[in-house]
Amino acid sequence: MSRDSLQADLANAQSRNARLNAHVQQLEKRLCQAMAVRLQELVLGAPTDSDEFQRRIARVEQQKAELTSVLEDARAGLDAAQVTNRDPTRSLKNADSTTAGCTKAHRDNHGKSSRR
Repeated sequence: MSRDSLQADLANAQSRNARLNAHVQQLEKRLCQAMAVRLQELVLGAPTDSDEFQRRIARVEQQKAELTSVLEDARAGLDAAQVTNRDPTRSLKNADSTTAGCTKAHRDNHGKSSRR
């Protein structure tokens, strides 16, 4: 290797070193800013955020209780409607079988009385 090539390599290495140092300084600056923001959130924002979350949790739990009650009422109504719909169907089936038997008996009796 010649002296000129070594000097060129040294210049390139120094240039790269300067770029890397500048990049490291930028990253350190961003890290400090991010840490400052996070520290500020922890110190100043925590009680307010915690209180707001507690209020929101209470509101959501209240809504859940109300919706659960509405759902239970709707299920009870649905169950009652199903029972109501089932009973007339059974009554109609029983009535049809009873009526069919009565009609046949009526026809039999009516036919016998008209033959007399």
